Amino acid sequence: MSKPLVYVAGAIAGQSFGGATIWRSRVETALPECEILTPMRGKDYLQQFKTMPLTSAELVVGGASGAIGSADEAREAGFKVTNLDAAISSTRAIHRRDTWDLERCDLVLANFLSADEADKVSIGTSCEVYLTAYLRKPVVMILTPGGIHDHPFITGSAWVVVETPEEGIHAVRIALNLPMLPPLGIESD
Repeated sequence: MSKPLVYVAGAIAGQSFGGATIWRSRVETALPECEILTPMRGKDYLQQFKTMPLTSAELVVGGASGAIGSADEAREAGFKVTNLDAAISSTRAIHRRDTWDLERCDLVLANFLSADEADKVSIGTSCEVYLTAYLRKPVVMILTPGGIHDHPFITGSAWVVVETPEEGIHAVRIALNLPMLPPLGIESD
């Protein structure tokens, strides 16, 4: 029997590499019975950037004023970016792979906390949540009550809305009929 597929949606653009990946790794540790699908897989090359670019066309070198326009320019600036890195981070590749992941997953765990803290709308995560609801799949949503993402078109797409990553993990376990575990102390970064 295959493991349930859980897609972990959350802010990436504008986050540090750790901010975009650490919470996802913690979810993977907390849900060993599941296969975790992350939009950050295959993107370790982004560790060298201060903040995550939106796409490979916007690789950031030291902030928005230092934005460069291509993998070639990134390489000229001393960054290690392969053509494959740029290809899997293109607008088309991001949209297509993330949509494919949403189509095949069993459930989405959407974490809006870092975007709420930055008071910046996470457009990609919002679109992923809405598409998942359209596909009639459950969304476990983690957000700040009264925060920027606490909006009917976002929260209305959720199966359940919680305030902490730990509650989100607990809700995923309930939805997927997995045994409950003792508290894990998972915090948002």
